[in-house]
Amino acid sequence: PDDAPTFLESFRDAGWKTAVATALTPGTPDAFIRGTRTTRAFHRQATRVGPAAIELLDSFGDDRFFLIVYYTGAHAPYQKRPGVPDFGSTLPDLYDSEIAYTDRELGPILDHLRGERLRDRVVVVFVSDHGEAFGEHGDYYHGHNMYDESTRVPMLWSVPGLAPRRLGQAPVSLLDLAPTLLNLAGL
Repeated sequence: PDDAPTFLESFRDAGWKTAVATALTPGTPDAFIRGTRTTRAFHRQATRVGPAAIELLDSFGDDRFFLIVYYTGAHAPYQKRPGVPDFGSTLPDLYDSEIAYTDRELGPILDHLRGERLRDRVVVVFVSDHGEAFGEHGDYYHGHNMYDESTRVPMLWSVPGLAPRRLGQAPVSLLDLAPTLLNLAGL
């Protein structure tokens, strides 16, 4: 509902600078960006998202900030991407090309975050909003079922001061993302 608070609004209302850099298409639900002070949206132009994210990171100075960098890559229609290995032409191969492309685009952002000004003060979370099916259970793509291939997604965290480790076998949900980020921020 429009009156349900978003976690971005919580950060914004606590005085944090909030921003989104994305390649999402027009018509993105308002709840996704509600609470941002700045949005840089490039309709399916992934190569513009990284530079915009770095520009935003630099604009925050020493202020507290919450930045979402959202790529639409690794999403149908899959295609071979320039500048990444050719994995082949099957659907999974084309999907792998999309993943490699997005990985390449994320590299400069992660390099920037490892710079001296940011590396010890920024929590970085990498997560996907859904998986993809390639014929398992007779289904393709996503949004049609609740099988693992659609619902099991990566969730990687880098938190200053915490050593790398696997948290165990207990299930974790994307629903845990917002309250964990709010908790880490003391909000």
